[in-house]
Formats: sequence, structure tokens, C-alpha cells
Amino acid sequence: MIYCEATKNNRSLAYCRLHAFWSLALLIILPAAVGAQTPPGYFVEAISKQEGMQDNHILTLEQDKVGFLWIGTAQGLYRYDGYNFRPFFSKAGDSTSLSNDVATYLFKDRNDQLWVCTGNGVNRFNAKESRFRRYFTWPEQASERVRTYIMEGFDDTKGRIWLRNHIGDVFTLNPVTAKVDQWSPPDGTAANFSSIDKGAGPDIWLGRQGGICRMNSETNEMRWFTPDRTDLPAPIDIRVVSPEVVWVIFEKKAIGRLNPKNGTWTYFSVKNPTFTGETLPEGPNSILAGCMNTVERHQPGMSTVTTIALPNDPEFDAEVKIMFRDRSGITWFGTENGLFKLDPFLQGFQKVPVHTQTAGLIDNDIVGVHKFPESPHLFVLSRRLNTVFVMRDQPEGTVVVKTIPTAPYTAPNDMWRSRDGTIWLLCAERLLRFDPITFRMTPVPPLPVPAGQKILMKHAAEDTRGRIWIANSTDKVYVFDPKTATYTIIGSEQGQPAKRIIDIWMDKNGRYVWFEQI
Repeated sequence: MIYCEATKNNRSLAYCRLHAFWSLALLIILPAAVGAQTPPGYFVEAISKQEGMQDNHILTLEQDKVGFLWIGTAQGLYRYDGYNFRPFFSKAGDSTSLSNDVATYLFKDRNDQLWVCTGNGVNRFNAKESRFRRYFTWPEQASERVRTYIMEGFDDTKGRIWLRNHIGDVFTLNPVTAKVDQWSPPDGTAANFSSIDKGAGPDIWLGRQGGICRMNSETNEMRWFTPDRTDLPAPIDIRVVSPEVVWVIFEKKAIGRLNPKNGTWTYFSVKNPTFTGETLPEGPNSILAGCMNTVERHQPGMSTVTTIALPNDPEFDAEVKIMFRDRSGITWFGTENGLFKLDPFLQGFQKVPVHTQTAGLIDNDIVGVHKFPESPHLFVLSRRLNTVFVMRDQPEGTVVVKTIPTAPYTAPNDMWRSRDGTIWLLCAERLLRFDPITFRMTPVPPLPVPAGQKILMKHAAEDTRGRIWIANSTDKVYVFDPKTATYTIIGSEQGQPAKRIIDIWMDKNGRYVWFEQI
């Protein structure tokens, strides 16, 4: 993978790709019977073995850059696309498979690559080849002290991977050299850490019995914050929300909120005695706490607690082990009795029959969906049907009010909204401009490719200047400027290696465009 500089003035990520999973998240609303304490308008849906997942003991959740939901369990890793689960297991003799079936923790690095922490090392997923590269594994005959579970991980500003195992050791991994070093605090204190988390910039937060520490990973400068309560156990989780708010969870007993700027603490206890210790911040003044069969919403300074009940199961309890919020605002709950999702935004919506011909979405292969606050319409792009569906919520349910085909251009691969409100569609052979007000579809000038040469446009990214960068299965990148309706070609003449480009995206700072080549 290589990159080229797009513009030194870019400041934000402009590229966003929405796939079938997000369409389903907005289109399939299955209200479940929830407990009497659940506030009106909240819908919780259970997903478990009946949908194809073989293990309900869920340990971790993460979402990759294309929108798939990844689920780590005690017996394998699963990828969920809104329809089906694809399992990933460790296979004897296959070094490209998962190194261990116990998937303890998932995270993405700054390049949006997925990492899987396991009971035997850590793995980086190659999305193009659906294979794993194993790091930091140990032989079966290794001692129990060495054969530990990796419980947390993240990357720092230098690209190093920080890992914590279940006995409190911290390691750093260089993904390029695969070198692993056991880390010790530079101030000479003990290293028995119960939690670690990534802060802003080079900051790393570490927790252990007696307090938490903020360390600059580039200068090794450390500052300790000690709670002013002596009855608290070791912090099992640290959640950095902002420079003024750090949530600290003390094992199944209390939640603390630290202001690192002045060192002050605020505490409150979870009302439910079955508090699992799992939390999910909703911002500086609200946090979700996982319990048995329920989730509590706490707001420091408020005397009332909102309780959200999971669907009742007469045979099993649902102990919340992990919580995760995706980009659309849906909150996912992992339990030993399956996966649940909570959508706080779809109040009053009805179930959408996406698999009926009357809805026009049979065998849909949805690759994009957009809903704008200023528009009553939902725009859904179907690759298989080469059509944009304009949907609207009516008294009788969500219905298709208009269909706009992309013909004669076929195989739309992407749909996104630019800064000026225009919707862009990337078909296999043409870039289309779609007006969400007039519903008019307009092709832009074709790419200036040599005569006789065929191209296949698959992915695109928009920079902060509104230009569209197009990967088109050749060794060149075409940059389209909507203001002038002209193209700029970046190829070997500008230092781009002559290899076929299969993917393209902007980095999080908006400064670089990344290319993936074969």
C-alpha cells in the first residue's frame, strides 16, 4: 500500500463508504417485546445462533472501514453483513488463519486495518485476501506466565501497537519488523496494569490499583491521578471522552469521572447489583452501564436513572459483556446469550418489507443509503438493480415513492454525499451526479482514458477541496474537479508506481490519499 499527498490544507476525512449493512440498519426495524421499564420508542433486536452465529459468548465488537460488524467470541470470530455471519477460525497448519479461536479484543489502527487480539497472540486482517498475519504468538509448550490472553490494544502516533494481557503486562509491537518488547513504566513504578486506553495525540492512559496515569508516548512524561476514595478496587476500564472528561470504571462497584485539567473526581454507583463493569460513554455527561438483562443510563448530578430492558428469554439471562456504538448511532450489546441492538432514532418507524417485490427491493444488493435532515426522503442504491430508490415514511409504512435507474451505466459501486449536498454515484464506467431535490441523474464527462483501453471504476474518495479521486483498476488515479469539470491524471510521471490500483481512501486528517495496489 502506498500513498500520495492530496493537499497540505486538508483537515478532515471526506470519504465515507456505506454498504448493505447500513442499509439494513436503517431499513429493517424489528420491534421486540421489551421489559416494562424500557422507555417508549426504543427497539431492541436479538441476533444469535438462529442467524448463523455458533457461539453466543460475545467478548468484543468492532466495525471495519466498509461497514461490516465484527464479533469476537470465545469460540471464533464472526463478520456480520446484516444478513449473514461469516466465521473465522484457527486452522491447524494454516499460518494465515486466526492464531486462536478465543477473540478477546478487536480494534482498528490509524489506517483502518482490523486487529484481532486472541488467547494466543494478535492478528492483523488482510481484507483483500481475507487472511490474517499473526504476530506475537507462543508455542504450546510455553509456560502459563507466557501463554496469556491479550485483552486490549491500540496504535500510537508512531505506529506502534500497545497490548495488555490478562495478568497486567504491557507490550509494544512494531508491525513492520514484528518485534515485540515488554514495556515498563519509565518512572520505575510497578507494571501490573488492569486497563489501558488511547488518549488524544500521543497520550496513553494506564490504570492499576491506586489510580490511573497519563503518559506521553513520545516523551515518556507521566502524571498520576489518585482517587480520593480508598475503598475503590482497581480500574478495569478507562474511557477518554475529551481533555476534560475521562470515565474510569472500578470493578463492578462504581464509575468515576475525572477532569485531568484540575484533577477532580466525581463518583456514582450503579443501582443494579448485577452491574457487569461494561460501560459506554455517550458524551461528557452521560454513560451507559451494562447489567443483567438491562442497561442503565447514568447522568452525574441527576437523581433518576433510565433503565433499558433487553428482550426477556425464559431460559437464559442476558448479562451485558460488551457494548459498541456504530456510525449510524445504533448501539450493540454483546452477551453470553447472543447479540442485541438498540436504535434510539427510529421511534415511530414500522418494519420495512425489503424482500418483497412491491417494495422494489427484492434481491437488492444495497451498496449505499443516505438520509438528510433537510429532506423527508431516504435514498437507497441497489447495485444489482442499477437503481436509486427514493423512500419515504408514510402512515402505511416506509414505501418507495420513486425509482431512478442508473442506466445505461451499470454496476454502481459507491454512493456518497459531497459538501455541497450533491449525491455522487460511482458506476463501473462512469461518474454520475444525482440531485436529491430534483431527483435528476446527470453523467459527468468521461475519464480521459486512451482509445481502446477499458476501465472499471470501483472506489473513490473526496478531499476537502471537493475533488474526487477515482481508483479505476489501472495504474493511474483520475482526480475530477466538479467546479471546472476537468480531470487531473496522477501516474508514473508523478512518481506513482505502475501497479493496478484496487482501492483508495482519505486518511483521518484529510492530508493524504491512500492507494491499495496489486
